[in-house]
Amino acid sequence: MARWRRVVEAVGWGALIGWLPMIISYAFAVQTPDKADFGMLYAAAETLRFSPHANIYSMQTLSATVQAHGGCGIIGPYPYQPLLALFLQPLTLIPCHTADTYWLIFNLALWLGICMFSAYRVWRLHGSGRALLVAMITMFFLPILTGIAFGSVHLVMLAIMLAGIVLIEDGHDVMGGIALGLGATLKYFPAFLILYYLLRGRWRAVTSASITALALILVEWLIVGRDVLLASIGAASSAVRAGATGFQGGHWMGALPGGVALAYLAGTTFIVVVVWLQRRPETSRGDLTLGAGWAIATMLLLSPLVWWSYMTWLLPTLLACLDVALRYASQPLASQGWRAWAARWWPLATGFVAYALLLIPQINANFREQALGTMLLWLLCGALYLWSAGVRLSQIVGHPVGRPVRA
Repeated sequence: MARWRRVVEAVGWGALIGWLPMIISYAFAVQTPDKADFGMLYAAAETLRFSPHANIYSMQTLSATVQAHGGCGIIGPYPYQPLLALFLQPLTLIPCHTADTYWLIFNLALWLGICMFSAYRVWRLHGSGRALLVAMITMFFLPILTGIAFGSVHLVMLAIMLAGIVLIEDGHDVMGGIALGLGATLKYFPAFLILYYLLRGRWRAVTSASITALALILVEWLIVGRDVLLASIGAASSAVRAGATGFQGGHWMGALPGGVALAYLAGTTFIVVVVWLQRRPETSRGDLTLGAGWAIATMLLLSPLVWWSYMTWLLPTLLACLDVALRYASQPLASQGWRAWAARWWPLATGFVAYALLLIPQINANFREQALGTMLLWLLCGALYLWSAGVRLSQIVGHPVGRPVRA
């Protein structure tokens, strides 16, 4: 048995190594900065480099910069915070197409780093077999590759959110809060994670995140000025309205019957459950990292605008669910029969189905599969979060599930 296990692991690691050249080849083959996000990022950074107070949220301003100083094609107005354009200014010292290649290499290296780091953390606790499974889930998560190919910042945001979650899980609340504060200033989404840690009473993390965000906003104000900073709010709203026109009901969850109502019900349920568990002294209040994964799934359900590459951010949710679901599957059951068998394996089966749905490329803004996969993952993560807190939804399992919780 041990021999066959070693053979399977060797084949698995070999498949991952063989997958790397295919990833790199595909990313370079579809590299088109003139028709992707990077051209827009480069133009905004170049504009602020030559004119720090210029309105980077105006297409006319960006087009004028490209004509005067060179650049790539622009597919639309710049929708992010000025801080991101300020960070990318060093890339404007080289031609846009060369800078796009460097940006592509950086993101590929970041993806590989996230994969290796996630696998290493699991390997330390559970051995090489579990580490291989985590590495395969990470490396074959195709929404990440799409974001890399189009030069978007979603992988960078994933790295920032993962850093914040891992640091807080390990007890480094101040550093984790700084990471989340940086992420929320670059792109608003990580602010929902800060809300989760606020509900959990992690005051040091929340305080450091708030101070970091306020300090970075002040830096933006001093460099780009008040008018550009205020324009960034309107630009984000315009991007949401423009993108939502392609979705049923103006919301990506409109692809499911009653999906918009389900999304807001999910957000309300998430907040109520976390607060309820915090106020119950007889519970362990839930696995901290699993709760963060549940927060990310809730964040995406509530977002009015979602692209396929946004699914990248569900990776922490998938990995957190996998960890607890495998622990759940290994627990002794109080009864026998098909019901006991189903109770043992349904979390893993649900996670597998959700993962498969998330891998289906969306076409013509039809997010039906992604919406269903995200909702399934949200339900799974919420159920496991309750079990990790000691709340038993079924008497089949005789005791709570989940690793020890860091309060």
